[in-house]
Amino acid sequence: RITLVPTVDAEGNFLPSFGILKHSKSSAERPDQTSMRVIDMLHTQESYTAADGWTKLEWTRSLKDKFKKGPRKGEEFETQHKVTYLRHDTTGSILTSQHKAWNDTVRMAMFIDLILKPYADNLGATKDKMVLLWMDNCGLHKVDALTEVYREANIFVAYFPANMTCILQ
Repeated sequence: RITLVPTVDAEGNFLPSFGILKHSKSSAERPDQTSMRVIDMLHTQESYTAADGWTKLEWTRSLKDKFKKGPRKGEEFETQHKVTYLRHDTTGSILTSQHKAWNDTVRMAMFIDLILKPYADNLGATKDKMVLLWMDNCGLHKVDALTEVYREANIFVAYFPANMTCILQ
């Protein structure tokens, strides 16, 4: 199982791809995802080794969240996430993993940090001259934790109209 996040710029050029494979534990259960074996095992397989141009790396970022239940409901807290990934030395493509192979909030922050921020930096994006990211209306991409990530990367986010992804695809 895999999710692939293709990204195309205004001229129709593809940015490096961002692929998410399935593994066993969620980021909520285990914010330090570096013990997940999927990426380690993939890095030993033909076409995904260091000799094939893939480098194994670790992404780390603290993200803010809010308690959703209980006496602390609504109270903010911060969690440091660590995720192992492979980056192709030539294409810049990224392969990582998530417990359902979905693009959750943590993987969206990774995508911004590893794919879009370098692209925006290369264009000379600033807080006054931002890069537009136009994407689906998924609730996991619209959380407060990502607002800061988008801002830091000089990314302005616009969303497809609700329930339109299947039609627009």
